Amino acid sequence: ACYTLGMFKNMSLDQKRMLLILTLINLLNYLDRQVLFPLFGHIKAEFNLTDYHLGILATVFIVVHSLAVFPLGIMADRISRKTIIAIGVTFWSLASFASGLVTSFKALLGVRSLVGIGEASYAPAAVSMLTDNFPDETNSQVQGIFNIGMLIGGTVGAILGGVVAYYSDNWRLAFFIASIPGFFLAYFALT
Repeated sequence: ACYTLGMFKNMSLDQKRMLLILTLINLLNYLDRQVLFPLFGHIKAEFNLTDYHLGILATVFIVVHSLAVFPLGIMADRISRKTIIAIGVTFWSLASFASGLVTSFKALLGVRSLVGIGEASYAPAAVSMLTDNFPDETNSQVQGIFNIGMLIGGTVGAILGGVVAYYSDNWRLAFFIASIPGFFLAYFALT
């Protein structure tokens, strides 16, 4: 713990800011993935779905994300990583917001696929930025801090979806709330 605190003392203000912003985006990345699952009961009822449909809804994100991550990683090696991150965060935030506007299961399936494309842009660009901007001797610690966002975000997403759906009885609201921070973080990613 003391060594990690010493690491922060040796970071420049730009490095601290980069690590904070990228960690917050990672948190949002996983929050947005997990907010869906507590909403399944409401979505199932509204669109008269089966568990099979819900399984497809959960799977399509991962399949699309898996197919998109490699080409977007190549792009992150060719153009500005902060631009890739900002566009990706904006894209997935718009798609997440649109998840709350859909009127059919097929539309929700399509929009959640788009979330997978947006989120696929993030990890290759963010990890590369961190690796490029921090010394090798602290790289593992920096990656560890970055990945805390993933764990906290997933947990917060599941809680957010459940709490919003329970207290508002409106599953769409959870997507609206989950998407809003992305627009601010996309701006900060550019700076």
